[in-house]
Amino acid sequence: MPLKSVQAITLPGAVLGHGLFYTPKSRAQLAQESGAIGDATSIIAEPMPEVASGRNYPGGRPFAEPGKAVSNVGPCGRKDYGGGMNWNMPNVAQGWGNVQATYTAGEIATIEWCVSDAADHGGLYSYRMCSDESITGKFIDPSHTPTAEEEAALEDCFQRGILSCTDVPGQECPVHPDCQSDWGCAQATSWFSCGPKDNGRCKAKGVDKCQCHNGDGSLLRDQVRMPNFVSNHTLLGFRWDCEDTAQLWMNCADVALVDGPAPPTPPTPPSPVPPAPADQCDVSDSDKRDCGHIGVQQSDCEQNGCCWHPAGEGSSTPWCYWPKSGRFTPFTV
Repeated sequence: MPLKSVQAITLPGAVLGHGLFYTPKSRAQLAQESGAIGDATSIIAEPMPEVASGRNYPGGRPFAEPGKAVSNVGPCGRKDYGGGMNWNMPNVAQGWGNVQATYTAGEIATIEWCVSDAADHGGLYSYRMCSDESITGKFIDPSHTPTAEEEAALEDCFQRGILSCTDVPGQECPVHPDCQSDWGCAQATSWFSCGPKDNGRCKAKGVDKCQCHNGDGSLLRDQVRMPNFVSNHTLLGFRWDCEDTAQLWMNCADVALVDGPAPPTPPTPPSPVPPAPADQCDVSDSDKRDCGHIGVQQSDCEQNGCCWHPAGEGSSTPWCYWPKSGRFTPFTV
């Protein structure tokens, strides 16, 4: 499985996509900010291997069976083109490897990643932590270069320690809209999804701008509940399984977990507004008034009492619009 990167754009058949774990700052992001590397995004795992059942990934896209594709650059990423860097080991002298954030075990934390506006491949992504310090210790020792076996062990431990989207009350964790019922993604509500493919991909979830792939990117912001263990130095991992291309993206951030008081129970989210009756959604295109925010998904739209009807690529007609009655609930983002 050949490794490609930004500098590999001239290679035959190279297809590029770009994303970086941003907050807390990943080792790759710190390397880019320090000037040690111009573009820290890395491309891995092409072509995709077969999944457990023996069948190929549908369309060769890893998002269909999230977590099944195998990385050949380790769980924290490694870039071999245009100045090789291995982010599976710390390099404090180069600006990465120190703890970037401290969390309380069990707290709900806000974390972010940046996707390139020019090369957004959609799909599913996850945040994860490994509580086995006999494994993570190999990746925070600056004198040790992790072996392929150690990289595989950390990836397996990360997969067991996914910080599930569903662990945060009130956070929406829909099945990816392009997923089919017999694919693994249909049961992957622990992962965060981007999509659908024809309506903005990952950047549709963007809440701010960021710098990624030497250009503009969109910042995605999520909440996760930190696991209940303590560590002076461990790793928070990020993995993005793409839909448009047969690619994975992997980053790690150095963090600490400390003891603290039990986090307060989050407030119960408000009950969703009943969907508008079907006869209330029979509105001509010229009379449709926008009832959502940019990038709104169907579930958000209908849960706020609005009507949903895709208008086709390039159309200016709103997909999410007010019902005939004019009933409107302030949109919850």
